[in-house]
Amino acid sequence: MAKLSISEIDIGMVLGEMVTLKDGSFLSRGVILNQSHLDRLSEADFTSIKMDQAEDVLALCQSAASRALPNLEHRIYHQGDYLFLQGQNSTEIFLLLGGALEVIYTPNSSLFECSDPKEALGLISLEGRRVAEMKRPMTVVGEMGPLLSQRRSTSIRARVSSHVAIIPANGQEFRNTLIHNSKLGLNIAVGLAQRMEESLDNITLFEVLTATLQDLFTKQPAKFQRAVEHIEAICESSPIVAFKVLGQDLKSSPLYRKFFRFQKPNTPSRDDQFGQSTGLKMELDLFPDPYLKEFDSGDLLCGPGDDADFIYILHCGRIGVFEEDSILLQFRDQGDTLGTVKALAGFKVKPPRKDHRTRTLKALTKSRILIIPIAEIETVAQKYPAVIVHVCRSLAARLTQSNQEMTNSLTALDEGIKKAYGAEDSILAGVRSAIELCDTVDPHRHLLSSPIQQLEMICTVIEAMRENYNELLVSVHSQSTLDGG
Repeated sequence: MAKLSISEIDIGMVLGEMVTLKDGSFLSRGVILNQSHLDRLSEADFTSIKMDQAEDVLALCQSAASRALPNLEHRIYHQGDYLFLQGQNSTEIFLLLGGALEVIYTPNSSLFECSDPKEALGLISLEGRRVAEMKRPMTVVGEMGPLLSQRRSTSIRARVSSHVAIIPANGQEFRNTLIHNSKLGLNIAVGLAQRMEESLDNITLFEVLTATLQDLFTKQPAKFQRAVEHIEAICESSPIVAFKVLGQDLKSSPLYRKFFRFQKPNTPSRDDQFGQSTGLKMELDLFPDPYLKEFDSGDLLCGPGDDADFIYILHCGRIGVFEEDSILLQFRDQGDTLGTVKALAGFKVKPPRKDHRTRTLKALTKSRILIIPIAEIETVAQKYPAVIVHVCRSLAARLTQSNQEMTNSLTALDEGIKKAYGAEDSILAGVRSAIELCDTVDPHRHLLSSPIQQLEMICTVIEAMRENYNELLVSVHSQSTLDGG
């Protein structure tokens, strides 16, 4: 830090302290000064101000990223500085330009009732845990809270000195920002679509897990019983005393002739083609005429095999999603947004990726629908930024709903997981106990190699399921907390 006189301060320098101005507003420590900042500082009659001249900060400011997005405020956060705290109101979105940020989650609901930042910081320091890291330049951070008018769900902290651009996210301010920086809204929309795609991958893994559990509770106990009966038959026919003891011990196994009951939990909604209605309304005057199309009842919008290269927003009427002749979903609310995940998730991905529709979309009544070709999405973002804001809000709402459904389903799945391997009387514990009993007849264990192999295969199935479950937990938790808000 160095204290410089006002005459020595120049554009591109970094404030080393928070400064309160004459109108009651303030400039935060870490702000990279522009001409507007210099003018306001001069009007405030300061004689000298602390400036940050650390080498890592200067390197960030001199990078190409510091010259990007000139219409936005830029800030430097030092290692350990928080961009925001869990439970705070969401008023800004951040764009990482350099450095690295970490996501800190604190499992303490009292943070949402804490009005004192020092008290909140104390709770976060004591109970918070690092769940993710962000270091890719141009990563959007903290978008969910502002888009859905919710408080921050995690805290974001600088892992090293980091350079971010600040996107105001209070209602009209956010819209105005996107009008002047149309690519930002599109970047946010694409990022949300890609995260929604990851959420759908989690649902696929969840379906694999539930199928494995069902198999475990319906087929594996019978396999265990057959293996044990095989061992018992060998024991009864053998003159070896150790085998006689083994046969008696196996009969007391907690799994012997015992079948667990497993109630399959509800699978989260996974209609990755057209999603579900979020109830978010889009005002009629925001629908751009060049992209509005009229459809009669029964008209086809798209069908299986068609390229997923259009986004659909309902102006009025009713739309149905069909699988063959069966209707799966209906959309009737003004502003219902369909087809965004498939269309946006592969946008500008290298190598290019083309997704296809697997279901049919039809007008159920006379309808007006906004149809945006993905090839023209950048033009739409530039000319009609309010449309992109609506797409962002719809994706954010859908992602939040998907994450909540997955969390609830995992809670229901947890009981089955504990029965499988997480308790003293679990299936895994019972099978391992049977294998350990077989070890007591060494050196004659080789006579039991076939049934022991069957028991070991049951253990392999359970261990693979444990790995999948842990992978799913990490991914779901990361999905729920990555945005920080």
